[in-house]
Amino acid sequence: MKQKKSQHKSTAHLIENVKKELSEVGYKPGSIRVYQKYWNALLAYEAHNNISSYSPKVGLEFLDSIYDI
Repeated sequence: MKQKKSQHKSTAHLIENVKKELSEVGYKPGSIRVYQKYWNALLAYEAHNNISSYSPKVGLEFLDSIYDI
């Protein structure tokens, strides 16, 4: 039986794609650096919790745990 390939990408990979996209649509480097603070917090959360890929569930758990949202 063939294994189903995971639909989840590494968070670092997704962040790089978002940074590229933001740059392409005209965001200034300083604006992108502001977002980097939050992306770094997400990466630290994942490292602390031994999470290897992003999913909506991970995103919601991160927001609840770190920002009480």
